[in-house]
Amino acid sequence: MYHALQYLSSVIGLCVLVLWYDRLATPAPAAGSGAGASRSAAGPVLLLAVSAAVLIGAVQAVGHFEQTRSVYRTLDLLLIAVLRWFALMYLTAGIVLTLERDAQQPPAACG
Repeated sequence: MYHALQYLSSVIGLCVLVLWYDRLATPAPAAGSGAGASRSAAGPVLLLAVSAAVLIGAVQAVGHFEQTRSVYRTLDLLLIAVLRWFALMYLTAGIVLTLERDAQQPPAACG
């Protein structure tokens, strides 16, 4: 029962973070951006991170199930592995996208 409540609170927490992120104020587009401006890669990268985390977690869980035949332990491992891999990939993607965005922006004038 405690595991179910722990997972439920984790899912609710992730939903709250998604809603908070969705409601963040977005900066106004730059004067030079128009129809030909490049789009952010955040959406496709997030979709890739979720898909990869689910696939890696599922492969690990299936391997565990073949050894133990325990459904509860397999679901436990699946949820833990998916969350662990998603957090790792999300952090990595955020760092890469931030570095890419900072490299594309012109340096600010001093003074």
